[in-house]
Amino acid sequence: MAKRFTDTDKWRKKWFMDLSMKHKLFWFYLLDNCDNAGIYDVNLSLASFIIGEEITIKDIDYLNGNVFVLSSDKWFIKKFIEFQYGLLNPSVNPHKPVISKLKKYSVLKGYLKGIYTLKDKEQDKDKDKEQNKDENFNIFWSVYPKKKSKGIAEKTWVKLKKSKELPEIDIIINAVKIQKESFDWKKEAGQFIPHPSTWLNAKGWENEENKISEQKRDLMAEAFSRKG
Repeated sequence: MAKRFTDTDKWRKKWFMDLSMKHKLFWFYLLDNCDNAGIYDVNLSLASFIIGEEITIKDIDYLNGNVFVLSSDKWFIKKFIEFQYGLLNPSVNPHKPVISKLKKYSVLKGYLKGIYTLKDKEQDKDKDKEQNKDENFNIFWSVYPKKKSKGIAEKTWVKLKKSKELPEIDIIINAVKIQKESFDWKKEAGQFIPHPSTWLNAKGWENEENKISEQKRDLMAEAFSRKG
């Protein structure tokens, strides 16, 4: 069983004091269930079961910016490395696997002991640009089955976001999952799957098939409740 340092000052920090009991427990859960590099394998069903209340991706908005979404199934606890290790040193054996994981997810900058070369700094600038992109777009991109023209898709996303036409990310992801199971998207290796920018412009989350699937789920839930 892993043993970790804990911040006893958190009880006096305003952001933590202002959290509901649910979100305090959620923060403890993330700290205890991330790996040695602060990477959490997202399992919100398990988190909800253990905490005793429903947890969704929107709940990280309450955690003072301490959680960074790497993808739909990986989150990074930003201050975990600094608190547990200080600066990482490549010559220290316990730090080596941690450094390797941070490199893999492009979040090593600022945690490594030593001086960056000019080449490293230029590479870090590119990584920063990638990380500063809309996190919800990255989640959408990670689940959308046809990865074509990412730049165009992101511009479309930004345009829709500015015009406030984008719904909650959960609605978008659910729509993609439903359509991935549809006949057209599966037929002949998915040749009918639209480009992501086309799907966004057409507001694919409003597809009639999504509504039908939602109605089916509602009817099943209603039938189940009657049996109960």
